[in-house]
Amino acid sequence: MKKVIIFCILIFLTSCSNRQEKNEISKNIYIQLKQSEWKVVDFSKAVPFRYEKVCILGPYTLNEYAKKTLGFYWDVEKETKISGNDGINLIAFVKDNKVISHVEHPRGKGDFWKLSGKCLGYDHSMLTRTSKNDDWKY
Repeated sequence: MKKVIIFCILIFLTSCSNRQEKNEISKNIYIQLKQSEWKVVDFSKAVPFRYEKVCILGPYTLNEYAKKTLGFYWDVEKETKISGNDGINLIAFVKDNKVISHVEHPRGKGDFWKLSGKCLGYDHSMLTRTSKNDDWKY
């Protein structure tokens, strides 16, 4: 019985830690945008880990489109709310053909929907634009 309780506690703590990391990543993205007057975001500086590529998936993304974008199957419909939510962008961090982390970033805190289906390598994951309403350049 004690082992079951300890196991449940560990699962709960891992879940909380994962959620906290995702919230921090989204917050870091938002802070970069605000500090640059909505003109610059560098995804590599928003995360505490190294990834191979960062991929952006816009609202209403389904598994087939996610697979085409990522280059491998990942059940985006099960793992996220993106398939039925137009208020978020999904930012997926990929390494070794696996999503190692993902963020459901609110569009009101930085909208990347026009980049849906795009992936950027770690060394080239900075986006820029001349004003808040311009298209992102990468």
